[in-house]
Amino acid sequence: MISASRYVLGLILLLALQTASASPFPGYRPRAASTVKVLVQNTAVRTSSRATTYCSEAQVTSIKQAIRDLQLLAGAAEKVLSATGAFQSSPVKAYLGDITANALTSLVNLRYTNVKNFWAGVDIALEEVTDTTAEDNSLYLYCPPSSTKACSSTYGTSYAFASIKGEADAMLNEIAFCPKSFEGHPLADQTRSFQRQKTIDKFTAPSTLGLVLLHESQHSITVMQTTDMSNVLEDVNKASALTPQTCSALDPADKLKNAENVALLAFVAYAGPDRFT
Repeated sequence: MISASRYVLGLILLLALQTASASPFPGYRPRAASTVKVLVQNTAVRTSSRATTYCSEAQVTSIKQAIRDLQLLAGAAEKVLSATGAFQSSPVKAYLGDITANALTSLVNLRYTNVKNFWAGVDIALEEVTDTTAEDNSLYLYCPPSSTKACSSTYGTSYAFASIKGEADAMLNEIAFCPKSFEGHPLADQTRSFQRQKTIDKFTAPSTLGLVLLHESQHSITVMQTTDMSNVLEDVNKASALTPQTCSALDPADKLKNAENVALLAFVAYAGPDRFT
């Protein structure tokens, strides 16, 4: 005969196992599949207010891979930068300047842990839609043509850009991938290139789409899971602060403001964790 206490304990263990099996990724938190949507073309829909910003099937595939790569990058940064003494390491000083251990912990939580958790599982749950809805608070992903002002190199950026609903007349929460963002090399190739160059701040600038997505996530309070607009990072000096050399040479105050500094630090943590010792 099973005692009441052992019966209750069994139920608790069963519930715990069911909860664990429902989470396919570490840190994954179930949510509505419509949280993130990507604009795609549908031949059955002849008109759309965003017809010129559709993502092709190949681009959607690349975006899903970028989401998976972001998980690797943010996860590596989370692990490496949480180690004792990481705030004094050469890569941290190069990309963030002098920072306290507590300040680094807060930065890791906001810019890596929150971002990683937001994107967890989205490569599977990404909803494909043919148009946008102004009343929708979802994050929309889309692929504008190179003729779009923000995609032109003369405007200052040519990889991607993000908008926050309600700010600067933006009607939606968006991340847009310009054509150039799809020309980058796979993360594995970028990693091997970095490891051959034996430096933390003078290596060839990585162009993998996952890094672009991590950069743009620093412009989105939706992705960072915060309501504080002061957490939104800038693109300091526009395109001139996108390489390891220029990012590490920024004034100390600007290093903590620049989205690419956060992205590059994560790349170094992923590709060369030994550089932090």
